[in-house]
Amino acid sequence: MVSIALYEKIVRIKKDNIQLTEFLKEIERIDDEIIKQEYMPALRDMRALIEGLCKYICQTNDIQIKSDDPNINHLSSALLENKIIDYHILPWFNAFNSVANEAAHEIDSSKIFEMEQEIKNDLFETTIKLGQHLILQLFSKV
Repeated sequence: MVSIALYEKIVRIKKDNIQLTEFLKEIERIDDEIIKQEYMPALRDMRALIEGLCKYICQTNDIQIKSDDPNINHLSSALLENKIIDYHILPWFNAFNSVANEAAHEIDSSKIFEMEQEIKNDLFETTIKLGQHLILQLFSKV
């Protein structure tokens, strides 16, 4: 599915930023889950990583979040309002989160897990690719 691991792409972007070590460890774990086609854990972990990166960017830029319990949607909106991300990727956060949130909580509100296996795998692979792109976008803003 992916020719170059996300970790390798991020290391090329950020090289020796010691503050990002924990994020990089998480990316290595996610890459391993993707290679093993463990989509549910990969989506759950990507969701947590994206949320963590959004919080980190908000904190380092003194961006106030309008929620006591911010999620990806709140955080990405705050990043947009503060011109950290472009408006065209905001729906990508929402699309990613809609599938990853169900994977993280093992919720099947839309019968996502009752799809034919090929369709389900395609949905997960597409969502993972979208998550990888969002992670790259966020790392470029750190």
